[in-house]
Amino acid sequence: MKVLDAQPTALRLELRNLKIWNGMEGGAFQYTLYVDGKRAAEVTEEGVGGELEVRPFSSGIRHGKDYDALIEKLDAYAKTLPPDADGDPQTWDGLLYRLVDDYENDRRLRRKCRTCTLFRTTDCGPDEFYAVKVPYTPALAERLRAKHGAKLTEIINERFLSVQGKA
Repeated sequence: MKVLDAQPTALRLELRNLKIWNGMEGGAFQYTLYVDGKRAAEVTEEGVGGELEVRPFSSGIRHGKDYDALIEKLDAYAKTLPPDADGDPQTWDGLLYRLVDDYENDRRLRRKCRTCTLFRTTDCGPDEFYAVKVPYTPALAERLRAKHGAKLTEIINERFLSVQGKA
């Protein structure tokens, strides 16, 4: 499950039951979208060059009152978010794609955290990190903090400690 919740009063979007496969023109996926804890829609990208398909659970039809209400809600939320990395405004479909990207990135980092200690410093880009090929321990974390001081922005393993009990 991946949650997008950028602001305390923001719309809470959750991804559940993600399935990923290769489509004819790229990656394909399907997942269940929960909005504010309630099952809202099934989201599908078939990987054949078409648009993102969103089917609300309340009606089961693609275009209708429920579909329009859901898209309006997502679009209004997207407009409250800061622009993306290219400076373009956020869009509702971009949010739904970002849920999948964030889920996959978290999964990749969790896997890496099993055997390495991952950390970021101020000179790292948004998708960059350093890896120490030693499993995370609190003692190692203290050594990293002592060595890097204020340049240390995050020890990635600590992001997952509260969720799974250990890195």
